[in-house]
Amino acid sequence: MAYLSSLEAAELAIEAGEVGQACYRLIANRTRYPRMRALLMDMAQEEQAHCAAWEALCDGQADARVRSEKEWQEYRQYVRATARSILPYAPERILATAEQAQSERDVIGIAKALAERMANFVSTLCGAASLNGCRSTAEQIVMDKESRLRGLSETLWSTPSEHKQAAAPSPAGLRIGLSAQERELLPIAGRVASD
Repeated sequence: MAYLSSLEAAELAIEAGEVGQACYRLIANRTRYPRMRALLMDMAQEEQAHCAAWEALCDGQADARVRSEKEWQEYRQYVRATARSILPYAPERILATAEQAQSERDVIGIAKALAERMANFVSTLCGAASLNGCRSTAEQIVMDKESRLRGLSETLWSTPSEHKQAAAPSPAGLRIGLSAQERELLPIAGRVASD
């Protein structure tokens, strides 16, 4: 039994994808490890591509319920809160953890935790939605996410666990700029302050 229309599912998936993109990019900016920075930016681009695929599924669909302005605001808050639920922990903690990572394995672990939540969210979403002819695209997105998780697991296992890995120097001012980074993340990932 479908609990969501395909348009509602796509809206949730897009919002979650935007949260994921923001986190991957901000973590990439925090990490001292160039290889992890490239991987995280690639993951952010993949989320952006998934958002575009979900948006394409929405084009021309008129199955959204007619809502009053108040109902629309409540619905948007619900969508945003649901999308934020994919984060394994608060955005500022994710960023602080990424900044304090002692090895590439630590950064991979952070990325993997977020990727697992994203994959589970989208898989559950697809199971609860009436995807009316969109199922193949949604299933491809789920398969992409599962493939990314397998890749992260392989990377994790093949990365040495020693804490003496060479790391590029941390960009100056990151600790001082934490509150600025948090403000940058909130409109994208939290979207709570203005609502």
